[in-house]
Parts: sequence; structure tokens; C-alpha cells
Amino acid sequence: MKLVDLSIIKPVTVSVGAILPLVNRDGLSQAAEKLNLPTVKNFFYVAFRQQIFMGVVSREAERTAELIPYVYRTLGKVPGMIPIVYQAGLFTRGLGSGRSIDIDLKGPDLPRLIALGRQIYGMTSAVMPGAQIRPIPGLDLGNPELRITPNRERLTRLGISTTDLGTTVDAHVGGTMTGVYRLFGDEIDLVVKSREDRLKRIQDLETFPVASPLGGKVLLGSVADIQLTEGPTQINHIDTQRAITIQVNPPADISLEAAMEIIARQVIEPVKAQAQLGSLYRIDLGGTADQLTRTRDALVWNLVLVVAICYLLMSALFENFLYSLIVHQSLNNMREQPMEARRAVTESVRSRIRPIYMSSITTVFGMLPLVLLPGAGSEFYRGLGGVVVGGLRISTIFTIFLIPAILSLTMDTVAAMKRMLTIAHEHET
Repeated sequence: MKLVDLSIIKPVTVSVGAILPLVNRDGLSQAAEKLNLPTVKNFFYVAFRQQIFMGVVSREAERTAELIPYVYRTLGKVPGMIPIVYQAGLFTRGLGSGRSIDIDLKGPDLPRLIALGRQIYGMTSAVMPGAQIRPIPGLDLGNPELRITPNRERLTRLGISTTDLGTTVDAHVGGTMTGVYRLFGDEIDLVVKSREDRLKRIQDLETFPVASPLGGKVLLGSVADIQLTEGPTQINHIDTQRAITIQVNPPADISLEAAMEIIARQVIEPVKAQAQLGSLYRIDLGGTADQLTRTRDALVWNLVLVVAICYLLMSALFENFLYSLIVHQSLNNMREQPMEARRAVTESVRSRIRPIYMSSITTVFGMLPLVLLPGAGSEFYRGLGGVVVGGLRISTIFTIFLIPAILSLTMDTVAAMKRMLTIAHEHET
């Protein structure tokens, strides 16, 4: 049984008092002008359990990112609060899931998981300054709860099972569903519960009656031990094991892959080296980082397949397995106009360099605004623009420098092999 916790009222009050002056009033906000920040168009928050979800909408969409440091500093002033502030993306689903690394701690003992989570939280903060880190669900057992421990010996004598006792407690505290009533196609839950004014104090729980199948009633306090203790707000499970997740949002200047390497090398490996985990505890990387790893592994084999298909296609086109890196114009120069191999390669590059540079430069500069300039809709086009610009740059370098060099080297190797075979044949004859 969880007790009501009103500790979220203070952070709500502090944040509202700091952000409300930035809200648009008649098109202006003096507080925003003094701080050189964009005016806030809308501001809302939702408080539940021990969490607060806030939303701040800037009047100028292109300046939304400027509000992040201010909101982060404001929420960071609240004692005991762990703020996570970010600009939600178009493809983001869930809180902090857009660009995050999840460190999943799994094991049977919750207090030990919490201690391990605190250690990893501190180590991650030290090796990655500026990162926004939050534990899920939390790293403390300071939430009050009533723990009811059945007295199994006494329950057995009375013929009461632990399931019956739990159902009775649920009915007295919050209500328990016993069935469904169907009315004109609608389903209505049938809930059995005690009177709302029955439970006013913690001590009242001990006086609740529990019915025995053998007849009569006993008090709950006589068949169970009721203690006011501390516990977590929730218990998560991953792969049927109790789990705590440390979610890390790296700074903007650190790539997700680099952040994964830092966490794996400077946090996870030292913890495993200390032999604190044993065989019952595990540490895994999940979240967006896990998706990145799976995507990268899949793309490696896709790249190998693409290279093989391109090689077979070029071999079939030029009817030669050796010259499948080949330059078409070089072969024409060697076949139609008897030229030396190196001169044929040089002439083919000279004749093709102008159209290649013209098409590459115009396309790259045309795509650069999509890659460099932020703004509404940039998430749709930035990835596409980056792929096109990067691909054209690499293909241009390959076409102008790498492929002719490999072609020239290959032809020299083939010519040398032919000379060696000729000399060997002459010696035999």
C-alpha cells in the first residue's frame, strides 16, 4: 500500500514561477527580452506520482533550442530533482527516447541494484560532463509504504489462504474487481470495496475484518504483521528480472556512437572488473544505442552484398572479372586508339573530369542548405541531404583518384605477369 507523497508540489511551484514571466502577454514579455530569450507561446505541466512532465512552446519555432539551458538551470535548482530537458523531435516517441543510451541493470536483489545504479550514475556523470542522466524508476527507497506480511501459521489454522488475504486487503483499501456485468453490449466492472471513510489512519488497517472459511471473523492485525516502511515507487522488470535503467542523453557535441564507447570503456568495464556483479547480475546497453548497434550490424552485411552485386554487374558488363573496377573510357582508348595503359587512363580521366566536377559541385552545394541550416522540417531532409552530400563527395574522390590509380596498378600487374609468362615460355622453348 503506497502513501500519498506531496513532494512534487515544490518543484512545480518553482518551475511555474520561473517560466510564467516568459509567457507571451500581448505579444511581448519583458522577462524574455531581459534574458535575450524567445517569448513562450504555451506552457503546461502534468504531475503524477513523483514525476513532472512539462512542455514549453516557443513563439519563434527556430529559437526553441535557446530555452533549453534556461529551463535546465531552473529545474536544477530544486533539491533532489533530476531534470531532463530536450527539444522533442518529429520522430521521437517517449520521454528522452530520441537520442539516449539505456544502461540496464538486472538482478534479483533490489537494494543491491539500487547501490549499483548509484555507482554507475556517479561514474557516468564524471566521464561525460554535460550529459543529462536520469534513473528509471529511481535510486532511493525513501518512499513510504505499508508492508503487510502474512502470518502463515495462523492463516493455515483459520483456513485462510494468502490469496484470500490479499484480495480482502485490496477490497478494504482500494477495491478489487470481482467480475463484469454486461448491459446492452457494454461491460461494467463489478468492484467490491470498503466505505470510503473507513480508512482514515494507518492504525485503522489493523482493525479491518477478515472472514474465515471455517466461520467467524478475525482482525487483519491478528493474522498479518503491518509495518510502515520505505520502498521504491515502482519495480520494473526486463527479461523477467528486476531491473533499474540509467538513461543517458549525451551532449550535442558527442555522437551517440562515441558516447556508447565512453560508457562501455570507462563505466561498464571497470564495474565488471571489480567483480561486483557475480553470475546473477547483468549490465546491458539498450535504448537508441541498442537500435544503433543492431542497425550497424545489419548494414555491414548489406554493404558486403551490395559490393558483390556491383562487382558481378560490372564483370558481366565488361565481360572480364579482372577489370570490374574498370574505367570504360580507358578501355575504349586502349582498344580503338592503340594507347599505352597509363596514357589511356590519364586521357580518360582528363576527358571526364569536367562533367564529373560540374555535376558533383552543383549537387553538393545545392544540398548543403538542407544539411547545415536548421528550421522547421529539417529533420525530414537533413538525413537525406547528408547521405547525398557524403555519397557524392566519396564517389567523386573514388572516380577521380582511387579508381584510376587501382586501374593503372592492375594493368601494370597484368602486363608484368604477361611479360613473366612470355619469358618463361621462351626459356622453355
